[in-house]
Amino acid sequence: MGVRMKKPRSQLVLLQYQVERLLSRKSMKFGFTASVTEKHDETEAVEKQSSSTEYTIPSLQKKD
Repeated sequence: MGVRMKKPRSQLVLLQYQVERLLSRKSMKFGFTASVTEKHDETEAVEKQSSSTEYTIPSLQKKD
């Protein structure tokens, strides 16, 4: 069970790392200020995705 919980968390960290890399590339083109505001939006979207996933899993368990 501990190993199962570890896997999605590491995937989320990997996703955040990819977002960081993407935004660091964008900041070279558009400037630092623009990348900071975009970073906030991206992080919010990631947080919404992870929370929706957390809610989906218990609902599936209830159906079983």
